[in-house]
Amino acid sequence: IRRQPRSTLFPYTTLFRSLFTQTVTGTVAGGGPVTAITANGSPVPFVNGPGGSFEFTLSAAVPTTFNVVVSATGVAGTTATSTFTVVVP
Repeated sequence: IRRQPRSTLFPYTTLFRSLFTQTVTGTVAGGGPVTAITANGSPVPFVNGPGGSFEFTLSAAVPTTFNVVVSATGVAGTTATSTFTVVVP
Protein backbone atom coordinates (compact mmCIF):
# COMPACT_ATOMS: atom_id res chain seq x y z
CA ILE A 1 0.00 0.00 0.00
CA ARG A 2 1.41 3.34 -1.04
CA ARG A 3 1.09 6.44 1.20
CA GLN A 4 0.03 9.76 -0.19
CA PRO A 5 2.79 12.37 -0.15
CA ARG A 6 2.60 14.90 2.66
CA SER A 7 1.83 18.47 1.73
CA THR A 8 4.68 20.89 2.33
CA LEU A 9 2.55 23.93 1.51
CA PHE A 10 0.87 24.37 4.91
CA PRO A 11 3.83 25.82 6.87
CA TYR A 12 4.40 28.44 4.17
CA THR A 13 0.79 29.67 4.07
CA THR A 14 1.04 31.01 7.64
CA LEU A 15 4.69 32.04 7.48
CA PHE A 16 4.58 34.56 4.64
CA ARG A 17 1.49 36.68 5.24
CA SER A 18 1.74 40.12 3.73
CA LEU A 19 0.49 43.28 5.44
CA PHE A 20 -2.21 45.54 4.08
CA THR A 21 -0.96 49.13 4.00
CA GLN A 22 -2.41 52.56 3.23
CA THR A 23 -0.39 55.78 3.03
CA VAL A 24 -2.27 58.95 3.97
CA THR A 25 -1.21 62.48 3.06
CA GLY A 26 -2.92 65.72 3.97
CA THR A 27 -2.52 69.41 4.69
CA VAL A 28 -3.49 71.26 7.83
CA ALA A 29 -5.56 74.40 7.17
CA GLY A 30 -3.58 77.42 8.28
CA GLY A 31 -0.26 75.63 7.77
CA GLY A 32 0.30 74.68 11.41
CA PRO A 33 2.47 71.62 12.08
CA VAL A 34 0.89 68.31 13.12
CA THR A 35 1.67 67.50 16.74
CA ALA A 36 0.10 64.03 17.09
CA ILE A 37 -1.75 61.38 15.11
CA THR A 38 -3.61 58.43 16.59
CA ALA A 39 -5.35 55.50 14.88
CA ASN A 40 -7.87 53.53 16.96
CA GLY A 41 -6.38 55.21 20.04
CA SER A 42 -2.73 54.27 19.38
CA PRO A 43 -0.01 56.78 18.41
CA VAL A 44 1.07 56.68 14.75
CA PRO A 45 4.50 57.80 13.49
CA PHE A 46 4.18 60.66 10.98
CA VAL A 47 6.26 63.10 8.97
CA ASN A 48 5.58 66.84 8.85
CA GLY A 49 6.23 68.52 5.51
CA PRO A 50 6.28 72.14 4.36
CA GLY A 51 3.17 74.32 4.62
CA GLY A 52 1.34 72.12 7.11
CA SER A 53 1.52 68.95 5.02
CA PHE A 54 1.87 65.57 6.70
CA GLU A 55 2.13 61.87 5.80
CA PHE A 56 1.70 58.59 7.65
CA THR A 57 1.19 54.91 6.81
CA LEU A 58 -1.23 52.47 8.43
CA SER A 59 -0.64 48.71 8.29
CA ALA A 60 -2.77 45.73 9.28
CA ALA A 61 -2.60 41.95 8.89
CA VAL A 62 -6.25 41.89 7.77
CA PRO A 63 -8.44 44.57 6.17
CA THR A 64 -9.18 47.10 8.93
CA THR A 65 -11.03 50.39 9.43
CA PHE A 66 -9.07 52.95 11.46
CA ASN A 67 -10.54 55.96 13.27
CA VAL A 68 -7.83 58.59 12.87
CA VAL A 69 -7.39 61.78 14.92
CA VAL A 70 -4.91 64.41 13.71
CA SER A 71 -3.91 67.18 16.15
CA ALA A 72 -2.14 70.33 14.97
CA THR A 73 -0.99 73.66 16.35
CA GLY A 74 -3.26 76.42 15.13
CA VAL A 75 -3.11 80.19 15.12
CA ALA A 76 -1.97 81.78 18.41
CA GLY A 77 -0.97 78.41 19.85
CA THR A 78 -4.42 76.86 19.80
CA THR A 79 -4.81 73.14 19.13
CA ALA A 80 -7.03 71.94 16.30
CA THR A 81 -8.11 68.33 15.75
CA SER A 82 -9.56 66.54 12.77
CA THR A 83 -11.18 63.10 12.91
CA PHE A 84 -11.69 60.83 9.92
CA THR A 85 -11.84 57.17 8.91
CA VAL A 86 -9.23 55.28 6.85
CA VAL A 87 -9.99 51.85 5.44
CA VAL A 88 -6.94 49.64 4.86
CA PRO A 89 -8.09 47.21 2.18
